[in-house]
Amino acid sequence: MDYYRIKIQEKNNGEKLYIPQICKLKIKKRMFRQTQELVWYNILKAHGYTFGLSTEIWTKYANEEDALKVIEDYRNKEQVEEDNKIKSTTYKMID
Repeated sequence: MDYYRIKIQEKNNGEKLYIPQICKLKIKKRMFRQTQELVWYNILKAHGYTFGLSTEIWTKYANEEDALKVIEDYRNKEQVEEDNKIKSTTYKMID
């Protein structure tokens, strides 16, 4: 299960910046043991339903609504990708 949050950074002048994030379980395998940790990734939205995840790079939004919209779009991206898959292909011969 994934968890979502919005990281809020406040500047000295009072301006707030909002960064949408997702938490994923990361499993590390070592020689004789296996460890688990939760890692928070910043959600990066390119265009349409193209997303990236990063711990180093972030996109900051000026208001909370825009950050929430990115999280909602990220949650719905699998359904959008499924809807856009090609169901069948036909060919029409031209004389």
